[in-house]
Amino acid sequence: MFWKRALTVVVGLPTLLYILIVLPPQVVFVLFWVSSMVVTFEFSRMFYLPLVEKFCEKREKPHQYSRFFVVVLCALYFFLVTQLGFPVVSLLLLLIFLDIFIHFSIKSSPEFLVAHVLFSFVAIGYCCLPWILLWDIYEKAPGAKLLLLLLVIVMASDMGAYAIGSRFGKHKFAPLLSPKKTWEGFVGGLASGVLGALLYNYFAEALPGHWILVVLCSLGCSVMAAIGDLVESSFKRFSRVKDSGNILPGHGGLLDRVDAIVFTVPFFHFIIYWL
Repeated sequence: MFWKRALTVVVGLPTLLYILIVLPPQVVFVLFWVSSMVVTFEFSRMFYLPLVEKFCEKREKPHQYSRFFVVVLCALYFFLVTQLGFPVVSLLLLLIFLDIFIHFSIKSSPEFLVAHVLFSFVAIGYCCLPWILLWDIYEKAPGAKLLLLLLVIVMASDMGAYAIGSRFGKHKFAPLLSPKKTWEGFVGGLASGVLGALLYNYFAEALPGHWILVVLCSLGCSVMAAIGDLVESSFKRFSRVKDSGNILPGHGGLLDRVDAIVFTVPFFHFIIYWL
């Protein structure tokens, strides 16, 4: 397992950096678009059926293509917003209303309809909107400097939390959701996130002259990353699965790797929006 995880990192990380820094934006767009669809598919496979079963007392069998239709909606939503400039909120509501109309027409039960609509909102908000914000962050600075700053914060925070938590962790952070997480690891993640952000900003000058902003941004992102990890853990516990998928050897699904980024992106995007 360790060697699979290590090989995935050794191959995947340089490839990702090469795509973000060297290749043209069209390739990066395809990467983000495909990634959003993969994450949505993994989330639907993990969460859709357990959610429907919770709402439908008679154990109504979901329509065969219902969850796949949501994946298609998310892919369409991502493309229309990022490439054609469609308004984010109104397009979201229109697509959800289209989804509701289609399921009304196939005579879904009220319980199933509620479960399906709830899933659609969560899937778009959790699996699609963050990738739209990532694309906007990517476009804001040459060389993907801001996007790389975000990735550095998340990775540094994750590594620091693991290193400090595994060595000194004693006080449980959220025992019901993630028994291995500790307050010591959480504080270590905050410190390593700040350190990683300051070092990266010193050399890359992603936010030149904004050192206080970098510290505040890294602290906020580190907190959101920890929350994002716990939220995905709660989804997996609800669905009674260990991983969201198996696309990354030794790591599970893509959603397992980006769960922290999903929660940090809105905060990071909100901060740099005012620059």
